[in-house]
Amino acid sequence: MRILFFPPTGEVDLLADHTELTGLAFLVASGTGTTISEDAPGDIQGQVALHHVRVRVANGEAVMITADASGRSLTITGDLRSLNILADNLHQMAEAADGGHLHIEHYPDHPYIGEGSLPLVVNSPHGGMPVR
Repeated sequence: MRILFFPPTGEVDLLADHTELTGLAFLVASGTGTTISEDAPGDIQGQVALHHVRVRVANGEAVMITADASGRSLTITGDLRSLNILADNLHQMAEAADGGHLHIEHYPDHPYIGEGSLPLVVNSPHGGMPVR
């Protein structure tokens, strides 16, 4: 799994194979735990490689995605309902037969992402854009 954080924009880019992305989806759905990106590269062109993903339940809260560049970690918090929606989206991206990516970011009245959450781009394990 490769997780890169670009501090100037706050964007997080995640690339994982099917097994890693499915595992992350299960971790998010569980609402608690930590996973380590064992094969993460070093920093790339102004982006900080994040090595830990932490998930915590925050009752009554929409999903918040935060990054700690100095601690090289990504934290995902939210109530179980919101975390399960995010987990379902991660699982769908893992299962997608074609390429593409998913933008997960807040907008007014977003159904599960909270204001102030960092934007997250989840890349398909198949890369590229979908073939139509």
